[in-house]
Amino acid sequence: MSKARILVVEDEAIIAMEIESSLQNLGYEVSSVVNSGDDVIKSVKKDRPDLILMDIRIQGDKDGIDTAEIVRNQFGIPVVFSTAYLDEERIERAKITMPFGYVLKPIQERDLKVTLEMALYVAKADVERKNTENALIESEKRLKNSQRLAQIGDWDWDLETEEITWSDEMYQIHGVDKESFHPTYESVTKLFHPDDVEKLAGEELHKQSPETPVFETESRIIDQKTGNIKWIHICQETIRDPDYNPVRVKGTIQDITKQKEIEEAQRKSLNLLQIAEDVGKAGCWSQDLQTQQEQWSMGEYRIHGLNRDDIINPTYDLHLQCIHPEDREKHDSLFKEHLASKEINCSQTYRILTKNGIIKYIQANYQILRDKDGHPISIWGMDKDITEQKRADEAIKETREDLNRKNALLTSLINSPPEVIVYSLDKDYCYTYFNKAHFNEIKSISGAEIEIGMSVFANLSDEEGVAAAKANYDRVFQGEQFSAVESFGEPGSKIWYESYYNPIFDAEKRLIGVSVFAINIADRKKGEVASAVSAAKTRKSR
Repeated sequence: MSKARILVVEDEAIIAMEIESSLQNLGYEVSSVVNSGDDVIKSVKKDRPDLILMDIRIQGDKDGIDTAEIVRNQFGIPVVFSTAYLDEERIERAKITMPFGYVLKPIQERDLKVTLEMALYVAKADVERKNTENALIESEKRLKNSQRLAQIGDWDWDLETEEITWSDEMYQIHGVDKESFHPTYESVTKLFHPDDVEKLAGEELHKQSPETPVFETESRIIDQKTGNIKWIHICQETIRDPDYNPVRVKGTIQDITKQKEIEEAQRKSLNLLQIAEDVGKAGCWSQDLQTQQEQWSMGEYRIHGLNRDDIINPTYDLHLQCIHPEDREKHDSLFKEHLASKEINCSQTYRILTKNGIIKYIQANYQILRDKDGHPISIWGMDKDITEQKRADEAIKETREDLNRKNALLTSLINSPPEVIVYSLDKDYCYTYFNKAHFNEIKSISGAEIEIGMSVFANLSDEEGVAAAKANYDRVFQGEQFSAVESFGEPGSKIWYESYYNPIFDAEKRLIGVSVFAINIADRKKGEVASAVSAAKTRKSR
């Protein structure tokens, strides 16, 4: 299978290189990387990419949205926008270009993969649908011409004499020579597909019934020239005598092979559309504005958690009832506002309430078809389930808030007073962080200055103290979280700290280091000593 070819439009060179690398890692081929609207048009004409990943802010007179509009109108190539800015004004302008998706910067490979695959699926389904429609239209034209020119084979079977006569078209359809082939019941039966002979023999009963003088069916035949299987439509009439005994059968056959191929192609196209709906969690619908009747795809039923039997004949009112009660009035008002305006491409977001009581967020995009006077006639739309996206946005918001809190805490620690010490080590007991208070403490004890990456034991000469400290760090590396009262320095000039030891984990929950938060409790210790001395004197005086 050939790789999808993608044109990258990005005015930041470093970001462009990162995007190109990500696309190649994901198995796509980058046809070109450009940074302006004019270069996009040139590249599209030259390379004909399958999809364009378009930055909205690019160099030149035209931005990404203007360029996407030109591409859509002139070339019909799908566009996915990439941007770090998605304000309301840009959203409204971007809607007009009918993009196949958005990816927000910084671009994550997983999001990029899902967005591009969905866009390529939908674009392919759209092409297949258009090709199928065009093929169907062409087939209908051919059929009309065939009927007009009488290119339908007709035949006559005299049941008394067993004589069968064919028109010239019958020989052409079956691929047999008129001079050498003599139609009889036995010879004609051999022209049919073996699997259909028994069925046709059973259907002979139909032509014997006076209540059904005209009988129609479809069958397969084997073209005797090419060996190919053909589909034919058979229409026959039984002629009876005054006693209702069959005396003659006459009829026509029509080659419907092309129609069958189109039906099969249409079936495959519908399957592809269904896959695209499943992948994109989307559903399609249409509405006749005169009757208010709607047509729903299977994807639309799935979004609402319904089966076709639940709503056999969907209408706008039934569609409206599926919307969350709190959003229903707003949706209806905006929908009618769109109809009253001259807008063609419209969009809105709302919640629905499924049959099982599940709330989903829906992004509805629809196109209003209007007559020459601008009056709305019908609507074609697509609903996309964006519940996961909404939840992801909420999770990102919560993560951002959590990071802000942690950053605030980190800032407060960095700017903490001298009596508060903060530092962290990796599993080799080397510094990965320390605040100014810890730096000054070590310098006052050992006279040396510490650095990131230096061993925490490098400037400690007290072997007993080193052993005790290492024991505490090892406890943390075993997963413990604890606090301890510790002293540093020579006897008589020791500094006392209450230290809190905590393990550090990476994103995959692997223990990678230890953090220590220590508070100078020298004053508290002095108070405890003074209290002990006072208590001893009191006891002695007694």
